[in-house]
Amino acid sequence: MRYFLILSFVILTLFAYDTDGARLVNRIRTQAGMVPLRLDPRLSRAAYAHARYLGRTGSRGHIERRRGAFFFGRTPFDRFARARFPGRAGVENISYGERSYPESIRTLMGTVYHRLAFLDYRIDRIGTSAYGNRKGRIFVYDMASTAPAVPCTRPSPKNGRLLYGVCPDPSKGIDPAVFTRRLAAIASRSASVVVYPYGGMRGVPTRRVRETPDPLPWAYRSGYPVTVSLNPYIFTNIKLREFALFAPDGKRIAARVLGPGNRRMPPGSFALVPTRPLMRHTRYRVRFRASTSRGSVVRSWEFVTR
Repeated sequence: MRYFLILSFVILTLFAYDTDGARLVNRIRTQAGMVPLRLDPRLSRAAYAHARYLGRTGSRGHIERRRGAFFFGRTPFDRFARARFPGRAGVENISYGERSYPESIRTLMGTVYHRLAFLDYRIDRIGTSAYGNRKGRIFVYDMASTAPAVPCTRPSPKNGRLLYGVCPDPSKGIDPAVFTRRLAAIASRSASVVVYPYGGMRGVPTRRVRETPDPLPWAYRSGYPVTVSLNPYIFTNIKLREFALFAPDGKRIAARVLGPGNRRMPPGSFALVPTRPLMRHTRYRVRFRASTSRGSVVRSWEFVTR
């Protein structure tokens, strides 16, 4: 099972160990049809430690280097383990320079990779924190899965292929079939298909927010992304047949489509990025069609820009 790191942009001096970030992320997830994430103080501790490290060292990204008193763990997964979270499977989002959680999350939802991290089927816990002042803060969102928790407490199987790197002790191996079943149990609590912007959503921004890494580095003025995620524990052999965005007059909007061929996209996820900003106060229609092991998946919905 492959997990990946996600990053963004940012600046710094005030501990925000609160529930605002988790509450806002969960509002988005529930509106999109996903199970909310349970706030975990261990992940909040890891998030705060990394936000403080970035602020005090002037660094960016997910990797910490052993320098000074602010080092907490080289990778997000090392920081999860040091904070005593019972697994190393998850994702981390970071934003830089925003003044509040609503502003930070609005920025991250305007991207492709960071948005899909918030809408990942496999996670069920979240910790958030911020470091900085009202002129600009660093916001860190550590989101993880409890799927490894029970298998990691049991003796390693003596026979068969083992999965390493997801337990707090990275040298401990677990049965990959058990891990996959537990991930599927978490994913089964959310809708089988998740779209964003969701059907009937109003006040949708018109522009994409550039991120690091940038899926479309040459597209400086692209439109707000539309994403579709198919539950990878329900659908397999997914083949995209159509993913299109239409203006009110029925004209198809020029766009780039990203899919599972991009290694940074979660399994079963697709993103449509208009090549130009969307029009304000406009109703757009989306049409999506894919063939899968369970038959065709067809969705059509509308949203309105602000």
